[in-house]
Amino acid sequence: MNITEVRPWRERNPMRVWRKANKLTLADACVSLGKGGISTLTKWENGGARPAPVRMERLAEVMKDGGIARKWDSWLEEAK
Repeated sequence: MNITEVRPWRERNPMRVWRKANKLTLADACVSLGKGGISTLTKWENGGARPAPVRMERLAEVMKDGGIARKWDSWLEEAK
């Protein structure tokens, strides 16, 4: 992926899409998800880390999206 493709790819992160659709800041998302800091969520949204299984379950709960893990993995595959 070249540099001009990175930003649009980051914008398609499933959690970021959900957060923006619900007009939530990173801080708001941290509160909704319970644990984890802004730096952790930033890493997730930037593709620097994938949420651990327990965190992915919490994301599915909060986002009301049982397919979030599959969507996340598809999003990560786009970067390869």
